[in-house]
Parts: sequence; C-alpha cells; structure tokens
Amino acid sequence: MSSIHSSVIPTEEKWDHAVEAFVRKTTIGFAAGILPALLLVRVPVARGAVLALCTGIGSGIAYGEARYLFDHNISFDKRHLIDLDIVPKKVE
Repeated sequence: MSSIHSSVIPTEEKWDHAVEAFVRKTTIGFAAGILPALLLVRVPVARGAVLALCTGIGSGIAYGEARYLFDHNISFDKRHLIDLDIVPKKVE
C-alpha cells in the first residue's frame, strides 16, 4: 500500500493523537465494563471496582500506544490509516 504524502508527524500531532486515543479508549473501557459490573456483581462497591478495572485497562492500552508513538519516529499519510511505516530513530 503506497501512501500519498508519507512524512514524520510533528510532536503537536502526536499529542493530539495521544489525547484522542486516551479519551476514546478510556470511554470504551468504561462502556465495556458496565454490563459485566451489572450482571456479575451485586455489591455497589464491587461494581465500582469492576468499572475501575475496565476503565484502567482502556487507559493503559492508550498509554502504551502513546508511549510507542513518542518513542519511535512513525510516519503515515494524512488520512491516519492503519498502515504505519516505522522510521529508524536518529541518534544525536
């Protein structure tokens, strides 16, 4: 798959992507934890713990993606497709 304009993304765009992914994946983790919390647990404190666990899993996945994004020079086209090209890190 060839990209239209493949370039290394700037730090501001990395931050935008990291914050967006954090909000999105944390919300998905919270939403995915509602049903198991209601069906599997009867005590309200335990329901909160299940929700906190699922929310933490979602935010942890987002943190891992953000850390990888900032630790590597990643290039992709402006449409933000899944196809990523890893560029070797420059040693200064």
